[in-house]
Amino acid sequence: MAIKNRVSTANAGGVGLRKTLVVVQFAITAVLIVSTLVIIKQMSYIRDKSLGFDTQSIAMISVPMDSVSQLRLNTFKSQILGHKGVKSVAYNSAAPSSQNNNETSFSYNSSKNADFQVNTKLGDEAYFNTFGLSLLAGRVLSKSDTIKEFVVNETLLKKLNVKNPNEAIGKIISLWGVKGPIVGVVKDFNNYSLHDGIAPIAIFSRKKNYAYLAIKLESKELVGTLKEIEKTFNTTFPDYVYDVNFLDDEITKYYTTERIMGALFKVFAGVVIFISFIGLFGLISFIATQRTREIAIRKVLGASNLELIKMLNSSFLWMVLIANMLAWPVAYIFINQWLASFQYKIDLSIWPFVLAMLISMAITLITVTLRSYRAAKANTIDALKYE
Repeated sequence: MAIKNRVSTANAGGVGLRKTLVVVQFAITAVLIVSTLVIIKQMSYIRDKSLGFDTQSIAMISVPMDSVSQLRLNTFKSQILGHKGVKSVAYNSAAPSSQNNNETSFSYNSSKNADFQVNTKLGDEAYFNTFGLSLLAGRVLSKSDTIKEFVVNETLLKKLNVKNPNEAIGKIISLWGVKGPIVGVVKDFNNYSLHDGIAPIAIFSRKKNYAYLAIKLESKELVGTLKEIEKTFNTTFPDYVYDVNFLDDEITKYYTTERIMGALFKVFAGVVIFISFIGLFGLISFIATQRTREIAIRKVLGASNLELIKMLNSSFLWMVLIANMLAWPVAYIFINQWLASFQYKIDLSIWPFVLAMLISMAITLITVTLRSYRAAKANTIDALKYE
C-alpha cells in the first residue's frame, strides 16, 4: 500500500520556510560555538604561555621622581628589603612587559646609527633577579646611578646579524649621547602583549628615570608584607600617595577586549542554542501533526516506535549537517582574521568545528526524539478516525 503525503501546497511551503529558518539558526549557532571554543582556547594559551620573566607576586610601587625624593631611594630600598616576606627589590622605569615602551636610535660598535630603534628598559643591578630574566652570556649590570653599561636581548643581536651572544660582550653601544659596553645578553622576553612580537631591547641603569620599585614577595606573606611596605612608604615619602599594582594584573589588562568578547560569545551562543531548540521543537511538532496519518499507517503495518523516531530524526540530522557545512567557511574566515591580530596564537584545528557539529546534532536528537516519541505513542485509531 502506497503511503502518500497529503500536505497541501500551503502547508508544504510552511514546512519549507520553517526548515530554512532552522538551518539558518543552526548555522549561526555553529559559527558562535566554533568562535567561542577558539577564543577560550586562545585566552587559555595566553594565560599559560611563559613571557620569559616572572609575573607572580611582584608588586610595582610608584616612587616619586623629584630631586629631594631621589636622595631617599636607597634608604627606602634598604628598609623594604628588611621586611619579612620580601625576596627581592629593584628600581626601574618599567617592568619587562608594560605599556611604557620607549624606543630610541642607537649605534652598535660604530659611529653610525643602526637602521632600527632599540626599546629601552631602565633598571638597577637587581632588575634581572627580581623579574627572573635569564642570562645567555656575560653578566648582569653592576651597581650604578648613571648609564655605564648595557645588557641586550637576543632579538637585538639577531637584527644586528650577531649569531653568537658571546661575540657581543664588550662591544660598544651608544645612545642618548652616552657610550658603554655590552656586559650581558638576556634570553628574549615579551615586552609587549602577545598581539605583538618581541622588540630589540637594551637594559641599563639611570637612577633619575626610575619610576617604580618592583618587589618580589613571598605569596604566603603577601597581605601582611604589603601593609608594612605601605607604612614604610608613607613614612619615607609623607607628601606622596602610596600607589601599588601587581604585575600579573597589569598584564591581564592587555586582554580586556578579548575577555569581554569571549563572555559575549558564550552568552550569544547560549541564547541562539535556546532559540534553535524552540524553533526545532516547533518544526517537529508541525511536521508530526502533518504526518499523523502516515505515522499511524506505518504503525499498523508493524513499524516500531524506534523506527518511527529514526525516520523523523534522519531528515533533521541532514538539516544540521547542511547548516554546519554552510557555517564552517564563515566561522573559519572570522576566527582566522581574529587570530591574525596575535603574534603568538594557537594552531586552528578541526576539533572546534567537529565539536560544534556534535553539539548541534545532540540538540537535534534530544529535541526531535522527545517530540517524535509522543507522536509515535499516539493512538493509531484516533489518528485514522478523522482522516
